[in-house]
Amino acid sequence: MNIRTSDNIIMLQNEVKYLSIKAINLLTDLNPVEAETILIESFYEKRNVILILNKIDNIERGYKMTYKKSDLENIIKFINENNDKFQVISYPQLFEYAKILP
Repeated sequence: MNIRTSDNIIMLQNEVKYLSIKAINLLTDLNPVEAETILIESFYEKRNVILILNKIDNIERGYKMTYKKSDLENIIKFINENNDKFQVISYPQLFEYAKILP
């Protein structure tokens, strides 16, 4: 299993803001249940999460960077079923969110 996590610094108009983010790479060997577990842990840790996808396909071409469409659909279903815990925003919206941080 390959899970990368990181803390990120976001720069906005010559201003540096720290935003703690857990980055989860959805790679071939990460199953939906493992991803859901990380999401729940992040919820209780009050951490923002970014899901990173390299390629969505049902065929793995040997690089372990492809995520199955059905697995992604399961994660999306999980997030939708727990919409009281998770809010999905786009990457540009993340920068808007960071602007309001102290």
